[in-house]
Amino acid sequence: MPRYKCKSNHCKSICIIPPNKAKRSTGYSTALLIEWINRGNDLDAVIFADTGSEQPYTYEFVDQYVKPFCEDHKIPFETVFYKAGSRVGAVKKGDWEEGQRVSIYDWYTYSRSVPSVWKRSCTDNFKIIPITRLVKEKYPDSLELIGIDSGESHRAKQVEDPETGEMIYLYPNKSYPLIDWNIDREGCRRIIKEYGWPNPKKSGCYFCPFQSKKSWIDLYHKSPDLFNKSLELEVNSKRFPEFPLFVRAKPNRLDWLKREIETQTSIFDYGEACEIPEENDPIPCDCYDGY
Repeated sequence: MPRYKCKSNHCKSICIIPPNKAKRSTGYSTALLIEWINRGNDLDAVIFADTGSEQPYTYEFVDQYVKPFCEDHKIPFETVFYKAGSRVGAVKKGDWEEGQRVSIYDWYTYSRSVPSVWKRSCTDNFKIIPITRLVKEKYPDSLELIGIDSGESHRAKQVEDPETGEMIYLYPNKSYPLIDWNIDREGCRRIIKEYGWPNPKKSGCYFCPFQSKKSWIDLYHKSPDLFNKSLELEVNSKRFPEFPLFVRAKPNRLDWLKREIETQTSIFDYGEACEIPEENDPIPCDCYDGY
């Protein structure tokens, strides 16, 4: 089993919620957070990358469970978000002020575009860069705890240590405790259940093109205002209808999906996109955090 090899003698530990640079959709930072503390380890910070457009239940879970947990254990809870830089076009034109907090929805509205399933600039700008900036400023010697379970151990990049010949993690500032502890997906669920918390739903922007058709239908029924905002974003895009926001199943446009729902087409007849239970439905983007 590969182990982390730290360059510093005084590494701090921080937990990223959701984990940054995760290539697939199975980060389990909630279970990692609980288990890390249960094993008697210290934690210097929990970092939450807020795009300003997360699913409502993500904010509810963070406010109801994660923040109180951090308060009880005296762990600083840090929230990072995107700030417009001096080179951003909207700042140069005077529409935004430098350093202004901008939500990911406002970003795409201003640029008249939608998130791309091929280019993950939204993850870079709204999660990875803000997290990296905070870590460099406040936790330069930190060890980032990434919530990847043992069933996805191939996602933790490994290299051979030239001195010992052992396999170690490629990045010296990242660690994967769930892999080292041999905790898989079911183990993560058990940890959360035994702690008395509900299993959190998938996190991600409410207009993420990677979410399933079932997720869009849930959004329509539970948060119709957010569904309509997503629809506005799609139809106002400069490249609509060539590149619609909804891409995972037919109909592949939100206005068509809305019409389908409103004409009372069976909400259970949605093909492959709804055959996978919600908790197992993969979202192959960089911003998802499951359990």
